[in-house]
Amino acid sequence: MIKDQILDYANFHELLKDESLRIIYQIKSNIREISDAQLIQSLIEKNDYYWKHELSLIKGFANKYQISILKLNEIYNKYIQIENILLTEFKKLEKLGLSSIVLGPRSINANLKNNLHLSIEIYITKQKLCIIIEPQNYGEEISNLDYVNNLRQKIEQFLNN
Repeated sequence: MIKDQILDYANFHELLKDESLRIIYQIKSNIREISDAQLIQSLIEKNDYYWKHELSLIKGFANKYQISILKLNEIYNKYIQIENILLTEFKKLEKLGLSSIVLGPRSINANLKNNLHLSIEIYITKQKLCIIIEPQNYGEEISNLDYVNNLRQKIEQFLNN
């Protein structure tokens, strides 16, 4: 099911974050240069390590301080594999009228026709997805509730296939 892939994606993001943080603290205990200490401290404060720039910094420091990143690479490769599967599957959502689909670790967002916005919130601890369809301009009313309800059903069917 696509839903399971999305939940796996979010879980792997958390694993990636945890493993990155473990490596960062291991690096921190071995630091020998002030400039390295400043960069490591900024990574600790940022606390989100998916972005390729941060991961390349972590990998560079791990190499410099001879810290193994095998587990990090394994998690990252699985994460990217799931991401690619989801991006391929999301092309099917475009047939339902979704555009500008953005996949994030905690939500999926897209624009809809009729000035609407879709957000699929990912709740890892509950292993649940929540579909939210709302106007792009807050405070406006949804003019076509039948369209919204029909679209919500189609998205739920897509996620459960």
